[in-house]
Amino acid sequence: MDVPVRQRWRITFAKEKPLRYISHLDLHRTWERVFRRAGIRVVYSQGFNPQPRIQLASALPVGYVGSAEVMDVILEEAIEAEELVSRLQAVAPVGLRVLAARPVPLQAPALQAQLRQAEYYVQISTSLPCEEIARRIADFLSTPHLFQERTRQRRRETIDLRPLVDDLRLERCADGEAALWMRLSQSAQRSVRPETVLEALGLAGTPSRIERTRLIWQADREAD
Repeated sequence: MDVPVRQRWRITFAKEKPLRYISHLDLHRTWERVFRRAGIRVVYSQGFNPQPRIQLASALPVGYVGSAEVMDVILEEAIEAEELVSRLQAVAPVGLRVLAARPVPLQAPALQAQLRQAEYYVQISTSLPCEEIARRIADFLSTPHLFQERTRQRRRETIDLRPLVDDLRLERCADGEAALWMRLSQSAQRSVRPETVLEALGLAGTPSRIERTRLIWQADREAD
């Protein structure tokens, strides 16, 4: 009896502007359709309600775009990386771009267990002078603690925001527009969104663009 071939692949992809308003669940369903249309067989879980073994590293909030998102998928067939990327991209919808794929061990830890931080590029409209924004960022970074209340899973909690922000800088500022770069905590235990940082800086409002540009893993931090 032949032993089924199983491969676990780590795929890097971009979720771009045309898909910025689809939810995490809808993105998962989109990937299911992409694999089905590409004719690539995905392993399903056991039980009464089998689910495809597709795991997205981190939910990207509605309205965000991501230029280096990551997911793992377990396939029922052997395939080369170049062919996998090509076949997926050929049937992917506009706004979903497949960037790379590499095999990983079947028993490797779950993506969520390895994720530690994320980097963001945030664009806002503001009437504040650029010097004032830069001053507020400097004050924020020099503050050892910054306690805030937030609602999480319908429960109010007090958090110390400062340790959740690893780095922060003003990338560009001109003509009433500012762009900030942030490296924030992004793990199952500790996470924060860019909007919370903007609020702490007194820059609350609706950002014109929030792009997650990088996911940082435990292995990345150990290598630094």
